[in-house]
Amino acid sequence: MKNTLIALLAFAFTIAIGDHVPWETYWYASGTQFPFAWDSIDGATKYKWENYSPVKKVVMARGETQQNQAIVTVLTGHNVLSVCACADIEGEEQCSELSFSTDETVATVDTQAKGWWVFGVIGAPGPIEPNT
Repeated sequence: MKNTLIALLAFAFTIAIGDHVPWETYWYASGTQFPFAWDSIDGATKYKWENYSPVKKVVMARGETQQNQAIVTVLTGHNVLSVCACADIEGEEQCSELSFSTDETVATVDTQAKGWWVFGVIGAPGPIEPNT
């Protein structure tokens, strides 16, 4: 059943945006956590990241870290991740522009330039036990 659901979602998704999908799509059950990593930038004191839904047109989660990675929780629907580098310059925080996971000029899949996103699917319920 799970494979059927994914196939149906993939079919609906392809129809919605056309025949060619230029990104790698990862399918995870909503609530799954996965690592999101990027290259370190010299001089950066922290990084800010966002999980954006292009369908809902809303930032679903955001955070900041001094590391070059974060653990992101997949939410139902499309998850496009972005990150920017920040530093304190003359007493003022300045940040680079956001780099998006769907931008093949900055994103990679298995070391190859390719945009990607995560599609969160609703997972099956846990065990169902009758009340006695």
